[in-house]
Amino acid sequence: MKKVMFVLWAVMAAHFSEAQEKKQYEVKNFKGLVNITGSTRGLVIEGYSGNSVILEAEGGESKLPEKAAGLRMVTAGGLDNTGISATVEEETVKMITSINDKGEEKTEDVRVLNIHIPNASKLFKNYVIKVPHGLTTRFRSGDDDYWGGRGSLEIKSFVGELDVNCSGCNLNISGFSGNIIASNSSYGGTTRIEFEKLAQDKITSINTEGELEIILPSTTKANLRMSTSRGNIFTDFDLKKATAEAAKDPLSPVVVVGTAASPARVRSSGQGTYTVEGGSISVDMESSQSATTQALASVKAARRGKGRYDYTLNDGGVYLSVISRGGNIYLKKK
Repeated sequence: MKKVMFVLWAVMAAHFSEAQEKKQYEVKNFKGLVNITGSTRGLVIEGYSGNSVILEAEGGESKLPEKAAGLRMVTAGGLDNTGISATVEEETVKMITSINDKGEEKTEDVRVLNIHIPNASKLFKNYVIKVPHGLTTRFRSGDDDYWGGRGSLEIKSFVGELDVNCSGCNLNISGFSGNIIASNSSYGGTTRIEFEKLAQDKITSINTEGELEIILPSTTKANLRMSTSRGNIFTDFDLKKATAEAAKDPLSPVVVVGTAASPARVRSSGQGTYTVEGGSISVDMESSQSATTQALASVKAARRGKGRYDYTLNDGGVYLSVISRGGNIYLKKK
């Protein structure tokens, strides 16, 4: 009997070990934008001090079917080329990377690493993506995250520029240093962001549907805009009401001047090119942007950040927008 039990235990242990085995895929010495799409369920994005972008995953509930031997899985991101049901591709795109106080843009060719995490693979689970410090990283959740139940996206120890947009998820960011453009359109979902340091060179904007908790070092300098439509705002910071003069955003609208003194009229070619037939008019830079040219999220936020701010933290600093449309906001000292 003892022998039978030992054999059963050994078989179960071997099965458990196989299911929990971690596999890894590495992109060495990547420099550019890391663009992640797919499921938030069990996903961790982690900053670290190395030079390679690393994907890790554990074995899932199922094994590869015998009939699939020698075949590659097809996912929403394309053919699995990592061995862990994920897809990784590199491309170069033209991207607007900065905008100055006059509204002038800088455009560069940027290398992009596209990583797609499958939404419904049972072969692998608990994905971890390790990103070297300083690499701008963007995340977009898959459509079925919203309909398939709320997942939880965890981001930790990240240093740099972060752009996160998720639906149907709870978002938890800890040990973060840099600037972030975050949108969580999960009604009833929660967003928690703990900063080690708030970058002073680029706008930070956080926009959610649910409860929002922001934790900042007590010495953080910021020009703060806060708003909630169906909740309340609580803080232990000593906020100072912004003066009328200080509440003017330094970014000016971009103005295109026509050739005549008559009222301005605008014609569009449908390709992002606008012609002013007279006078002058402020142009919406989002809509006039070429379809072939992307912009970093911080640039888009700077374009929108022409409104007032309400308070200053420690006599003011970088523009920080914190908005919840469906829950309370908790702004806390670290």
